[in-house]
Amino acid sequence: MIQRIKPIDIKETVITNWDNKKIDILTKVNEGDNIVIQFDSPTYSKKMLSSLNKLCERFEDKINVRFHGFQGKEFDFNVLNEINKVKSLTIDCMTNTSIVNISALYKLSSIERLEIDIGSLNKKDLLFSKNLYELEKLAIGENGKDNIDLSVLENYYKLSDLSLIKQTANTNTIGKLSNLKKLLLGSFPKSVKLSFINQLKNLSVLKIIFGSRDSIEEVENINVQYLELLHVNSLEKLGDLSRFKNLREILITDQAKVTEIKFSTNCNNLEKVIIQNCKQLKQIVGLNNLTSLKKLHIATTEIDLELLIKNGLPGDIENIHFSIGKKKVDQEYRKRIEAIGYNSDACNEAHLRQW
Repeated sequence: MIQRIKPIDIKETVITNWDNKKIDILTKVNEGDNIVIQFDSPTYSKKMLSSLNKLCERFEDKINVRFHGFQGKEFDFNVLNEINKVKSLTIDCMTNTSIVNISALYKLSSIERLEIDIGSLNKKDLLFSKNLYELEKLAIGENGKDNIDLSVLENYYKLSDLSLIKQTANTNTIGKLSNLKKLLLGSFPKSVKLSFINQLKNLSVLKIIFGSRDSIEEVENINVQYLELLHVNSLEKLGDLSRFKNLREILITDQAKVTEIKFSTNCNNLEKVIIQNCKQLKQIVGLNNLTSLKKLHIATTEIDLELLIKNGLPGDIENIHFSIGKKKVDQEYRKRIEAIGYNSDACNEAHLRQW
């Protein structure tokens, strides 16, 4: 399943069982909302789809049309013939859904953003249609074979946002995406090397989730500003994170084997460090080197708060949250932090702000 992630500062209105007479799309768009019009089953009529197509033409990528679930039913891609002005399309969470007429996808001449997650999909050449070469955003979830050929991505010259779950056929081609700014890799096995990431000169956001590997030391793209590591099995070695010289935010979550996080030199732009549920993590080496750090969030680790303070904190830090998941103990930690002059508010972001 594709992780549906949006920046927390972007509002999103999801409309199911859509009736164009009951919702003022224009008002929502003017308020800054992105609109998701979602169908969970084939309940649409030609008249409804005609109205939807006009909305897609008028509001362009502010309208995302989402076909979701369809559990136990058939999804006929021919419905796309009725909404040929769609720019942002999602077909996802179809784990128990049969599909027909997928060739209709290749007739869409305006498509710019595509998310596709269909369990029964077995189409190695899914991406080989020229109408998809204009995509700016692409997300592909796992399917029965996880065999989609990525070699054709070298033709996707506009692609700036890419998410892949278990799709590892010809991943080296990703390194040729000169305009790529955001990359999510999910459930990649350790046998797949990630060194292609280092070729991406415009990459600013990198997220690696699930899958398995012992180390990410091979990843050393200095352009990355936002780095997130989530539940990567067997991961022990992060390496010296100061190699990411332009880092602004880092989130490390559910890394059961990581014992040390290291910054040997200053990351001049790093303002936020979030570490949660890394139960063997004992120390952050070089924390006091992070002269721009404003917010530090540490939850459920083996780090000793007093030792952390003793070793020195960055001079510009404003907020330190420290907890182990025990209410009374955490209250004492909060008092201790506030007593030495810092705020101790928890960081509520579930993911990086810029994803």
